[in-house]
Amino acid sequence: MRNRPTVRSARSLWLLVVMAGVALGGCPAPVDDAPEASAAAVSVVDGVPFDSVFATTDSVLLEEPPGVVNVRTAATIDPGGGYIIADTREDQVRVYSRTGALEAAYGPGTGRLDSLSFLVRAIRLADGSVLAASLGGPLTVIPGPGADRSRTVQTPLFRLRDVLALDGRLVLLVGLDSAPTTALLHVWDTGTNAILRSFFAPPKRFAEGVIGTFPTVAVARRGGRLAAAYTFTDTLVFFDTAGTERSRLRIPIDPFVAPGDTLPQVTSPAERQAWVNQFTTIQDLFWIADDQLLVQWAKGTAHGLQWGIISMDTVGNRHWGIAPAPRLLGVRDGTFVFERPGGEAPNRWMLARQR
Repeated sequence: MRNRPTVRSARSLWLLVVMAGVALGGCPAPVDDAPEASAAAVSVVDGVPFDSVFATTDSVLLEEPPGVVNVRTAATIDPGGGYIIADTREDQVRVYSRTGALEAAYGPGTGRLDSLSFLVRAIRLADGSVLAASLGGPLTVIPGPGADRSRTVQTPLFRLRDVLALDGRLVLLVGLDSAPTTALLHVWDTGTNAILRSFFAPPKRFAEGVIGTFPTVAVARRGGRLAAAYTFTDTLVFFDTAGTERSRLRIPIDPFVAPGDTLPQVTSPAERQAWVNQFTTIQDLFWIADDQLLVQWAKGTAHGLQWGIISMDTVGNRHWGIAPAPRLLGVRDGTFVFERPGGEAPNRWMLARQR
């Protein structure tokens, strides 16, 4: 078990991992062809107060018994009722109840024989098992507490950044398929262990070095629709689950500061972090109603990573924007799960509802 960094150092490490992780973005037409943003764009340095949009209703403290500590985590809402944590630093997957009680833990230090490393996310599959995705491309299926060993399958992706549940045996993988990259979203069948189709080409304006080094894509699903945005663009692209592009629009953030088309020569993590801190990045999407999405963005500052959230509809109109904002982890049944601001550890959350 490793020591836990402070919130600021953990977030800096998290940003480096994300930005040096796995790339996705764009689509068959270049992202730069999207329509212009509306005049009602939200400023990245200002916004309405958090309390004017949300009312805090409760808090959650994730249990940490001996041998378990939350360090650098990706949280997912568990359809079973609680939360699933993938901890990149500890190489563990943990299942928590709604109230934060630890129900199961997998990986090193848990007494199980699960082979987990470089985790990016873990999700619940339709059959009740847990699927853990690792950066190098492997997928690990964890049957449950009663099974002695998980099973690992290597995907053809050489960088895997995220995974999203679709229907039945199908999941959506976010990752690099080749060099140069041709597609970044991939529908994977967990029954046959095969990619059924791939789509979402990288934005044409960026060189392969940018895509391969900073490959994060935010993606959300609602019914038979998908929304995706490459981290360095303010363009939201809508697909059906067959991978056919349906529409695209600009995310109303102003100014949206993006890098140039090539990657500069940087020789240290500090230089890379300073370079990234100049830009606005799209970090996550939450499709909370048929015509409403939340976009979570981030920008580096001298005091650490600043988070922001905007609410927009599916034709590009902004409802509200909050900046700075706490980090949004997930949404379930109208309840928003946030990382508690100022906490010394990522195991302290707060729950809120829209006013």
